[in-house]
Amino acid sequence: MIFDTALTDLTSTGIFFTWSNQRNDNPISIMLDRTLVNDKWIASYPNSSYKVLSTSISDHSPLNITTGEHIIYAHRFMFKNYWTKYQDFWDALVDIFAVQVEGIPILKLYDKLRNLKVVIKGANWNSSNSIISLIDALTQQQVNIQTHIDLDPLNPENHNNLKYINSKLMYYNSMWTTWLKQRAKINWLKHGEEDLKFLYSRIHRRRAVNSSTIDCILTGPSQDRNSKIQDIISFFKAQLNQSNSVTADTRHIPIGTGLPSHLDEALIKPVTYAEVKNVVFAGHSDSALGPDGYNFFFLQKLLAHYWIQSLQGCSIVFH
Repeated sequence: MIFDTALTDLTSTGIFFTWSNQRNDNPISIMLDRTLVNDKWIASYPNSSYKVLSTSISDHSPLNITTGEHIIYAHRFMFKNYWTKYQDFWDALVDIFAVQVEGIPILKLYDKLRNLKVVIKGANWNSSNSIISLIDALTQQQVNIQTHIDLDPLNPENHNNLKYINSKLMYYNSMWTTWLKQRAKINWLKHGEEDLKFLYSRIHRRRAVNSSTIDCILTGPSQDRNSKIQDIISFFKAQLNQSNSVTADTRHIPIGTGLPSHLDEALIKPVTYAEVKNVVFAGHSDSALGPDGYNFFFLQKLLAHYWIQSLQGCSIVFH
């Protein structure tokens, strides 16, 4: 039944065993009572959890379910690979990188990347919900066109419209699949897995487990949330910041070999565009994000776009 209805265990805290036979001889304690939810519950109550209470006068432990307090978390910027399929993204990128800025080249690059983040966060295509809305609208159009074909099967215009809608559906579904693969950080879809509902449910589930477990730790009747946060910080400070009484004796450290003089020039010569290009394109497009939220896929698309623009003789300067 659990597998047929796609149920999963809700995050729990408190007592582990929920039932016992309450006998001194041959005692039995098992986790008999559970809370099972589906993906719609997790999507509606991502911070929900339950606490196993003491048995009191019963042989079963009561389960206290809470939906979790509504906490708005600051999400880290994560570059979505499918953004490169939008013309608005490239328009924003070209406008930002075409602006001449004074200063050190690496700082100018960081400044433009920050400005690009601001534009992306304010765009209507930023959220993956925009793809879902387009897919839903196209699916409804597909149903309407198929209804017209049933009434007039020889009308070529209906068949052309259906072909166009099917191609758009395939395009946006591929974008959605790309985002799921990137977000889930797994390769299920690489080998033909098409159960997107199950995969999306796993994404919700992982997020729910992380958030609800933290909320269970930080909330409770004894202390307020901020006090528990400070206690946790103080605990790890004491564990990780202990003074080390052992000091190294520098007299026993051997002196290393000096750098050969013929390598001096290689260390100070400017980095060439070809070297940068080789390093960037050697990175995997599905690799983890950098500290700024951008990945190798973005850098590869950026350099490829710059190379195409330079071949066409455009006046855009990417430095």
